[in-house]
Amino acid sequence: MALPGFAAEFSVYTSRIHYARSALRNSDSGLDSQFAGSGSTSRLVLHRDGGPCEIECDIDCTSDCRRICVNNCTGATSTRRCCGPGQTCCPQPPGEPGLCARLGDDPENCGSCGNVCPPGQRCCSGTCTNVQSDPSNCGACGRACSGSQICSSGSCGCRPAVCQVQGAVQDPTTCLCGCPAGQSVCSVPGLIARTIDDFGGFVLRRIPDGDQALRGYLEGYRPRFLQYCANLGGDPNNCGSCGNVCPAGTTCQSGVCVCPPGQTLCGGICRNLQSDVYNCGRCGNDCGSLRCCDGQCVNIVSAAHCWGCNCACPPGATCGFGGCRCSNGQPPCGQSPPGVGGIFGCGGSCPDDGDPNNCGACGRRCAVGGVCAGGRCYCPGGLTDCSGTCTNLSTDLKNCGTCGRACATGATCQNGICVCPPPTTRACSGVCVNTNTDPKNCGACGWSCSSPRSTCCGGFCRDVLTDLSPCGRCGNSCSFSTTCCGGTCVNPQTFQTDNFNCGTCGNVCRTGTTCQSGRCV
Repeated sequence: MALPGFAAEFSVYTSRIHYARSALRNSDSGLDSQFAGSGSTSRLVLHRDGGPCEIECDIDCTSDCRRICVNNCTGATSTRRCCGPGQTCCPQPPGEPGLCARLGDDPENCGSCGNVCPPGQRCCSGTCTNVQSDPSNCGACGRACSGSQICSSGSCGCRPAVCQVQGAVQDPTTCLCGCPAGQSVCSVPGLIARTIDDFGGFVLRRIPDGDQALRGYLEGYRPRFLQYCANLGGDPNNCGSCGNVCPAGTTCQSGVCVCPPGQTLCGGICRNLQSDVYNCGRCGNDCGSLRCCDGQCVNIVSAAHCWGCNCACPPGATCGFGGCRCSNGQPPCGQSPPGVGGIFGCGGSCPDDGDPNNCGACGRRCAVGGVCAGGRCYCPGGLTDCSGTCTNLSTDLKNCGTCGRACATGATCQNGICVCPPPTTRACSGVCVNTNTDPKNCGACGWSCSSPRSTCCGGFCRDVLTDLSPCGRCGNSCSFSTTCCGGTCVNPQTFQTDNFNCGTCGNVCRTGTTCQSGRCV
């Protein structure tokens, strides 16, 4: 590496640097007298690349921060600076090496040689300072606090402040008081007095301009204007600008006083232009004796607005002082209750020839499918009113021939007569049955074949297990020479050897025995 202060021609050399100690020679004029008595000196030997000569410089600096150098080939001597860039030579007493110091940050030589900083301070830009409290060098040299910040314990911060504006906050960077974002400072005009309330505390009270006695009593107090932060976009007391108070019933939106939906501000009051008789359709439009309906001045004693907006009378009715009246002098049928839409009720219909729900009078309903004519109900096309429904007695299963006569299950109504379909023969207990084969209705309704062995055959209860006709089933008859045994036609001669009918019908031989000559042996 090159030594600070060396000329450019010595900046290129090999990296071999070594120290040599040499005995002083009396022939080295100038050197002998300067280092006399030292016996030997330490030299820094620099090699020039490719050159035969070496330049040896003293390692120790002189008191004025210079090195003595000699060319070992020519014997010529020269001097070189000891201090590098940004350093200053601080001379020392003769015989002591000079001191290279950075006056900008050296606490032993701060700003000038020998200027020692007191304990606990640092040297910053040549000045001794306490970095624990210096706002320009807070915590470290060059670290400056911003705005009105102070340095405490090496950290920048604000000195606590009492903001004079109500709602204001202190900015942690500038340490200044200000309103939050989106708010502005507003003042309440008038003399403000600092008085004592009922609980012994101090309060600020605004003195009315006309209260001369109170103003004179408080003459010694210093008046001031009370300031506070306000949102001009949404504060109804400062809407758009300080002191602009929105009228009652309005709200401040984006700095403008607005009425609720459906209302308009007229003369400082929110009005509904659809119903306000003094501001009908537009501000200042007075309906007088008329009524405001949907923004129009109308006569409320009319068929379209009978004692209420849009409270219309039905066709055939007129509007009077008692509300809607039909031609018979009665109120319409099915009106809305009084007070709903109108004072006396609205809508409905007048009883007439065409209204099946109010035929000749309110509430007189015609049968389902019926018509109203001349104030009376009729069933059209030969139909009959059965329990409120126009019915065809020729085909109606529930009203066959007459009202209330219901056909049995499975039957049909033909020309007013209930008919059971084949193979059923008649209706029993509301159900079509075949009395020739039905064991519960054998031969007649309710005639039951009570024996478990009997079956209804041809309208008679028969024992098909023993009867020759029928035997086993209806229509099966045994021949003259046979008998019915257990529902089967058998020859009596087989009783001599039949293990199941041994000697007689139904006599079964036990296991291990056989039927011989009509006996089990």
